[in-house]
Amino acid sequence: MTETADDKTKETGDNKTPDKVADTPARKAQKKPPAKKQTSAGAKPAQGGHRAATALATLALLAAVATAAAGYWLWQQYTQLQHTQQRRIAGLESTIATLREENNRRLTAQQQAGEQRGSQLAERQQQFERQLGNLDSALQALHGQLGRDSDDWVLAEIEYLLTVANHRLQLTRDSATALSALEAADQRLSVLANPSYLPVREQLVEEIQALRRFGQQDQARLALELGGLIRAVDTLSLQGVSSPKPDTDNTATASVETAPAWQQALDTAWTSLKGLVTIRHGAEATRPLMAPDQRRFLRLNLQLKLETARLALLQGHRTTYTEALQESADWLHTYFVPSDEATASFLATVERLAAIDITPELPDISRSLHQLRTIQRQQDGTS
Repeated sequence: MTETADDKTKETGDNKTPDKVADTPARKAQKKPPAKKQTSAGAKPAQGGHRAATALATLALLAAVATAAAGYWLWQQYTQLQHTQQRRIAGLESTIATLREENNRRLTAQQQAGEQRGSQLAERQQQFERQLGNLDSALQALHGQLGRDSDDWVLAEIEYLLTVANHRLQLTRDSATALSALEAADQRLSVLANPSYLPVREQLVEEIQALRRFGQQDQARLALELGGLIRAVDTLSLQGVSSPKPDTDNTATASVETAPAWQQALDTAWTSLKGLVTIRHGAEATRPLMAPDQRRFLRLNLQLKLETARLALLQGHRTTYTEALQESADWLHTYFVPSDEATASFLATVERLAAIDITPELPDISRSLHQLRTIQRQQDGTS
């Protein structure tokens, strides 16, 4: 069988060689026909190859078994891992489902609680709105009441001012105070800004203008002038009383002091002689000299008449005032020296004061007060 294989090999080699390369002498020399092997010698290589093939087959089988065992082990590990993962996934899915259910329950509970709180808040808001509406109504009512009360206070103040103005003007003839009261009442009416009381303001404007045109004398100034006249009575010269000339005596004394001694003696003697002798013209009326008590009585009587005129001025008694001043002027003409400068000035002042009308006709300022009270009664009747 060995030879057959060799023969086949040779045949195959001989057949293939001519097709590929031409034989050369070198190749022919190198190619030698193989020697024929003996049958006993060829049996040993066949047994060694069989053993190697067996070993290789055994190794391949062992490798296949090991590979199968490893694959089986890996497949079991993979299967276990897969089962573990499936169990974990199932656990996670169960946990997720539980969490979802719990979350849904919580959301539902929160939603229900939110809806309940929302309804409660809506109810509280409605209550708050109702309370706010009630407070607004009460506040408006309070504002209205306060407005009416404040108007009542202002009207009461205006009525009081008008009453004071009428009393001061009618009782004490104090036109200045009455004018101030009317102006204050008009200002309060302007602040009130109520058109119902517009007729009162119109009447007040007329009364204020009438008081400003009212020509009343300043009683305080007239009383001060009368007081000055009363104090000046003692400086007036009475008739029937000889009084030295102060200016002449002073001039003579000054000249005597500056003259020589013999001339001063002559001047002194001449002055003494002039004091003993009084020269009167026949055309002048002669009056007997008055005693000191009589002179004092005349001055006190004149002061009493002037004091009566001042009291009548303060009380507003025009007739008494005029009569007292006229009697004072007659008294001055009768018992005092009219030609004296002080007496003439005194008499002119008395006559000027006597001609003053201390009680002129007062304007009527009561119409505004009557108009105010009429409007108040009408409003009280309608309300």
